[in-house]
Amino acid sequence: MEVARLLEELRPADALHLRYRRVSAGEELETGPLDGGTGHYVITLRFENHPEIAEQSERLKEILDLRRDLDEFFLTSNPTHHSPRRPC
Repeated sequence: MEVARLLEELRPADALHLRYRRVSAGEELETGPLDGGTGHYVITLRFENHPEIAEQSERLKEILDLRRDLDEFFLTSNPTHHSPRRPC
């Protein structure tokens, strides 16, 4: 219930984004491309820096067991891959 409330508070501030994005040339990723190695796209969960809702962002990261010092996380279906930028 708390996660749903936090998401509702973050939505109007446009503070949380789920994106399918192209990987920049030379960008270091801790996880492989989604198509097994030949593509250049990843799905990311990105927290935007909005001081007015920083407390909500930090609490959501805590609940999801995400690193507080990072704002972008890669979503993957690989259960054996551990990365500081990948939610467990």
